[in-house]
Amino acid sequence: MNGDIPGRLNANLQDRLNNAVRNRLSNQQSQAVLELRGRINERRLAKAVRLLLDAEPILGCRFIEEKHRPYWQRFDDLEDREWFSMEKTPDRRKAVYGFLTMPLDGEQQVKVKLIRSAPNDTLCVKISHACCDGGGLKAYQHMLADIYTRLSRDGSYALERRAGGRTDQNHILCKVGMANIINNWRSGQNALQPTWSFPSGAGESGGPRVSVRRLSGPRLKALSTYAKERGATLNDLFLTAFYRTLFEMAGSRPGTPREILVTVDLRRYLGDGDENAVNNLTGAVSARIAPVPGESFVETLSRVAAATAEMKSKLPGIQMAFFLGFLSLLNYTQTLGFVRGLKKRLVQTGKCSPILSNVGFISRSTIWFGKTPVVDAYQVSPAIYPPGFMLGVCTYNNRLTFTVSYCEPGTPREKVERFLDTLLKELESCGD
Repeated sequence: MNGDIPGRLNANLQDRLNNAVRNRLSNQQSQAVLELRGRINERRLAKAVRLLLDAEPILGCRFIEEKHRPYWQRFDDLEDREWFSMEKTPDRRKAVYGFLTMPLDGEQQVKVKLIRSAPNDTLCVKISHACCDGGGLKAYQHMLADIYTRLSRDGSYALERRAGGRTDQNHILCKVGMANIINNWRSGQNALQPTWSFPSGAGESGGPRVSVRRLSGPRLKALSTYAKERGATLNDLFLTAFYRTLFEMAGSRPGTPREILVTVDLRRYLGDGDENAVNNLTGAVSARIAPVPGESFVETLSRVAAATAEMKSKLPGIQMAFFLGFLSLLNYTQTLGFVRGLKKRLVQTGKCSPILSNVGFISRSTIWFGKTPVVDAYQVSPAIYPPGFMLGVCTYNNRLTFTVSYCEPGTPREKVERFLDTLLKELESCGD
């Protein structure tokens, strides 16, 4: 272990909360798949993965569930653990899916796998949400590519010691300022008691499953143009299609507002950029609209865009961060009690507000591993146990990806597939 790296790190609020949620409400693992054009050097990649454990020390730690003040403990056997592996296979798709549905080691925070099949390599990353959100996973991919590229130029490249601690919710709140929070407070922005859910049943046994849909090229450009011409965003389109699909599948009563939680990357409030990018800095806003029988897509979009515009004007995500700040007053045992109580209520009622998590562009330009480009990439959001449900969205190289991770039999595969097919049909109606 590098002597410059402390053996023990503080666990911030979201670290504690996300670890408490893991294996209770969600499998809490975010993943990435990167397809390269050509091959990369596996030994150099393995070294880059290892160096990143020092660049972001949290990745080389296990979470210690101490009653009053849990913390991160650096592994003593860091060099003996498997952080990187490679598989040679003629069936790339099967190997990728096998990785995506394989559980992360209960103690490790990250796993990287290189899948080699003719003629290209595919790189897969699995990271724990206990230490890192979707924005942090994006940062990890960029850092891994950067370290690999530096090693390709200089095999003796070594990282300098990182300075500073981990940025948490309280840091964001201080950055924004209490006066701004009060001035932008909007009554009713916090999450409601759930009134609906994705149609699911009891049980969460069995490994996670993943369903994926892709849109690319001219279709993605057409969606962007359609949204812009109507004073909306692409995310407004996704949220509209999400609502209309669930209105149909869940049989919602007209006139009753339904809630979808939309995640917000709180890094937007740092302004000067955050060096501690592999971190948990996610908030959420509560979108609410009611179903209207016979309403067209553009009419629903108009209502959704108006709702999101209001949310954006009031420091989106900050109120959720402020609420979570109160949870920091709890010790870890009390946090576990809070999560267990929440799970009990969700299971008893069978209701849980669905979540839309759009991490945006994985990168606005091509990611390079040395001289080898990443030509396609997408991220996979965590599996939320029923009645919970999350739709993940991301974009790379003019290609849009929708993903849902779920656990059968509670969340049936056929319903997830139907949901995604209907969602795409709703989006295809744009411009018709």
